[in-house]
Amino acid sequence: MQKSRKTSEIRNIGFVSTRLSGTGGVSLETAKWAEVLEEMGYTCFYFAGELDRPQDRSVFSPKAHISPIRRLLPSRHQTKGFQGY
Repeated sequence: MQKSRKTSEIRNIGFVSTRLSGTGGVSLETAKWAEVLEEMGYTCFYFAGELDRPQDRSVFSPKAHISPIRRLLPSRHQTKGFQGY
C-alpha cells in the first residue's frame, strides 16, 4: 500500500472556478485565501473561464466560464417548486 503524502510536503494549491475576476464573492474570498496561504509558503494556481490572476500561475479555459454552463442548466420555470435544486 502506498503511503499518503504528509501535509507538510504539499506546497502547491489550485483554485478552480467559473470566474476568478473582479469583485464577486468567490473572487474576493479566493484572493483572501490565496494571500494567507502564500504567506504560509504555499504557491497558488488558478483555473477559470474568466481570470485576473497572475498569468504565470493561471490557466484560462473559455469552456470553464459560467455562460456555457448556464445553457446546460434547466431554466427557472422548469425547476419551480423543486426545493432541492
